[in-house]
Amino acid sequence: MVFKCFMVLSFFINLIAIPAVGFSCLIDLMWGICNDWFLYASRCSKHFYYICDKSEEKCP
Repeated sequence: MVFKCFMVLSFFINLIAIPAVGFSCLIDLMWGICNDWFLYASRCSKHFYYICDKSEEKCP
């Protein structure tokens, strides 16, 4: 009985897994793009803060 439940469960998991793999690939792709954008934004903001710090040092 438990084995039969397990078989049904694994069947449903396989049924869900096939589109889920494609979906996770899509999420990975989106996450990669977002990550790149986030890294770029944080680098820009660091650069911006660096410029602000330097200009504050120059100012009396």
